Amino acid sequence: MTGGAGHIADMIGKIRMNESAIRRKRWFKQARIEYINAAWQQKLDYTKATPAELERIRVQVILNRKESRKRFWIASFVSLFAGWIVLWSLWELLKFIW
Repeated sequence: MTGGAGHIADMIGKIRMNESAIRRKRWFKQARIEYINAAWQQKLDYTKATPAELERIRVQVILNRKESRKRFWIASFVSLFAGWIVLWSLWELLKFIW
């Protein structure tokens, strides 16, 4: 199969589900009312961030990025070292067998 076949099947399934929901008017109407009620009940308060908060967020993002890089390099070196040990062990085993 070509790439994206799962997405197409998912879209077809959603279209079929929506069409069947529209055919069952009562279910569709109830789901629509619940959706509208849920959307209107939750009011979000968007406030502007102060310069101090922005600076704190900036510092936190920088620290998280440094920590992530540090973990990446540690994992890379440990993996390389473990791989080197495995290859060396196999080489020694093959030398012993021959």
